[in-house]
Amino acid sequence: MTGIAWIFMGVAWTIIIGAAVLAMKKIVKNS
Repeated sequence: MTGIAWIFMGVAWTIIIGAAVLAMKKIVKNS
C-alpha cells in the first residue's frame, strides 16, 4: 500500500473510533 492509503486508513479509523467514543459518552449520560 502507498503512504497516502495508510494516511486515509488512519483518518478513517480515527473518525470511527472518535464517533464510537462520543456515542458511548452520550449513552452513559442518558442512563
